[in-house]
Amino acid sequence: MKMQFFTIAIADAQAATDALNAFLVAHRVVHVERHFVADGANSAWSVCVSYTEGESRPAADRRPQKKVDYRDALSEPQFAVFAKLRTLRKTLADQEGVPAYALFTNEQLAEMVRRPVRSLDHLAGIDGVGQARVEKYGEAFLGILNASLPALTNGRARQLARSRRTRYLRAKRHWERQYRTGAISPYALQRGFDAALAITAHADAAAWRRRQVLAFSSALWYEDV
Repeated sequence: MKMQFFTIAIADAQAATDALNAFLVAHRVVHVERHFVADGANSAWSVCVSYTEGESRPAADRRPQKKVDYRDALSEPQFAVFAKLRTLRKTLADQEGVPAYALFTNEQLAEMVRRPVRSLDHLAGIDGVGQARVEKYGEAFLGILNASLPALTNGRARQLARSRRTRYLRAKRHWERQYRTGAISPYALQRGFDAALAITAHADAAAWRRRQVLAFSSALWYEDV
């Protein structure tokens, strides 16, 4: 495996970007690592391309990536915080005269609200976020994230509650169908409802649910005899 390095200055990125794209097309790329070097007007991307000898992939394999609509990808509370982070990013980028993506990409902002990020260490754990950007911009973005933490965590709690209620209703309907077809007794029906509630309470333990359902299903037939 070989490596090739590129430096893409923010102030004049077109020529270096074209050279990088041409290299990527012409080689079998294994991995691309990038880091942003923040230095005011001299800011630049440092890109390391790992590649192997041989022809590049066929053109048919290089499909354009579909643009992400973050209104659909994020929950409503998450998108509201995402929009605030995006506004802050634009303000800081305009002050420094650099593109907005030079601070954080949209996907990195989305990941901040998905986790959600609560500290500088958490921020540094996001893919592609270097220590220099954490030190320079971290506190500003954490200010919004920490202020919005109740909305983010409550939103996740509501999603989990809806998910658990859906699981319970599905299990409850299953036992009702069994009772209507005469497969189980009224007593077994009530036990089925109890099992549905137990399954809901352990909604995050898939293996536990499977064991409980199998054990309870087997027990019903002995109780009905």
